[in-house]
Amino acid sequence: MSNDPLRKLCFEASLGRWAKNDAGRQELREYVRTREVDPNGLYRMQDGKERTPLSVAVMHNQVAFARVLLSLEPRAADPNLVLPDGETALTLAVKHEHHDCTEMVRVLLARGADPAQLDPLVDDARLNYTMRYWKKRAHERAPFDEQLLKAFALDGLREVEFSVVGEEAATKQIMDSIIHWRGQPAAREKPLVLWIVGAPGHGKTVFSRNLAKALVGEDHFQFVAMGGVKSDKDLFGFQWANQGDDGIITAFLAKHQQQYTVVMLDEIEKAGDVTDEGGHGRSKAIFKSFLAPWQEGKLQNKGKQGRGGSGGNLKASDSERNIDCSKCIFICTTNLTQEDIIQFWRDNAQLEGRRLKSGADVRWLHKELVKKTIEPKIFDFFRSIDGELQALVRRIDKIVPFLPLVHEEQVVVADMELRKYFNDYRKPPVTPGEAKDGEESRLAGNLLIRHTEDVAKLCRCDYDMMQGASSMQKKVRDVTEPVTTSYISRKFDEAEEVEVPAPGRDTASGPKTVKLRKIWLYVPEDDDELVEIKLSQPPLRKKAVKATAATEPIEANPSGDVIPHGTPHAAAASGSHDDDVPEGF
Repeated sequence: MSNDPLRKLCFEASLGRWAKNDAGRQELREYVRTREVDPNGLYRMQDGKERTPLSVAVMHNQVAFARVLLSLEPRAADPNLVLPDGETALTLAVKHEHHDCTEMVRVLLARGADPAQLDPLVDDARLNYTMRYWKKRAHERAPFDEQLLKAFALDGLREVEFSVVGEEAATKQIMDSIIHWRGQPAAREKPLVLWIVGAPGHGKTVFSRNLAKALVGEDHFQFVAMGGVKSDKDLFGFQWANQGDDGIITAFLAKHQQQYTVVMLDEIEKAGDVTDEGGHGRSKAIFKSFLAPWQEGKLQNKGKQGRGGSGGNLKASDSERNIDCSKCIFICTTNLTQEDIIQFWRDNAQLEGRRLKSGADVRWLHKELVKKTIEPKIFDFFRSIDGELQALVRRIDKIVPFLPLVHEEQVVVADMELRKYFNDYRKPPVTPGEAKDGEESRLAGNLLIRHTEDVAKLCRCDYDMMQGASSMQKKVRDVTEPVTTSYISRKFDEAEEVEVPAPGRDTASGPKTVKLRKIWLYVPEDDDELVEIKLSQPPLRKKAVKATAATEPIEANPSGDVIPHGTPHAAAASGSHDDDVPEGF
């Protein structure tokens, strides 16, 4: 077989275009299948190194593309394949200088990469705090029969374990529920209904989105902001006279019949105080519309699709009017009982600093928190609207509390918030006059920002149980503010420049590479409250920032972030055929 299809696959892995939507991901799978491309085949790059498509995706930090390669059937990319130069996809991700591959490390570990690959790097500054957190979680992952997971299309369940920082007891309960629901015929007759309760900023939304990516794919996920729902018609459609319209949920499920889906009802309690223009309550009708779907696994299409697609008088068949929702996971997130959860945490002081993750922990939380406090409060919530709605509680398969974060988890979340901010500085600066097609203006850009883990530990000190990540975001903004002001003062003109691939640029009309100026943020030795900017890697700090060590500390990392290491091959182009790959790739 010619190596052209492999070359094409590696080229697309560098761009990541085929993983941007469901159609593209399907095209990627079809290409590998019809061209019989070995996803673990080696292609010699321009720099002479032999790389697999997965390792190329890692080199260009194309996380979504890597996720597809790792889930191909019947043969997926092997995250443990050792390349001729001794590297693996995981070690390449850790050693990458030009991209922050922390999210790539999470996905690789979640999809089966052996964390032992990172043991030789345990004292390496490139293995940052968050990477080491996911490494530890991977060492502790639950044992499953991999063949059975694949047989029931549950191989993505592995990634669910890595969907959120902390919340290990909650994750275990949800995974157990999904396994039972998918695996047993009686459980599959209705949708799986999960309620995730807890204070804001603790990952309820992040978890739900990552669960959907792992199990069903992004295009099979529907987010519904319940605060914006004014009527049950918004959700399930309506028909009146010769008119009809589809609701959000009806249209989504009708599009994905016989496919597994996830519908997230965000802040569901906000539908508890809805009135129409005349001041009449609409909350009962909104919640009552879930009674039948959650019990029977079917709902009636009242909109235009259920009327033959015209919205007129056409009489639709029963199969068109009835929509099967038994393959849907409904995730309802709510801040109800957040004060009770935090009070429970405070009343049980022994929990502080302890990771709750065992079966015994799950049973204890269910008995002492869910059954005694949370479930009665949810009953009271529905009773206050209408007594008939108490039946909804019996249709909930699992009520899962999200708990406050322990020390190391707080540091990880702060670290992730910093990385999210710094990634924005990587983009090119754009003046208001240059911005086009909805592009946002950006004063400071083309910066490669690294930070020591002491910066994350400093931001972590602002953690508040009632606000979660939000409480640390203000500190992160304060930390990053001097970057913008220093940029406009031209203080980075002497910073080291690194040349990196310019993603998304056509090689015929745009630059292949872009230069980024590299700077470091660190906490100086003599001031625990200050973050300073340095144009080179800062010296090691001898004393810890404020907080004491975690109960189960992550292995020490002397500087906390990336050290310069190599330059990946730069490539970017457009097209979708083998002969579109530029020369030299």
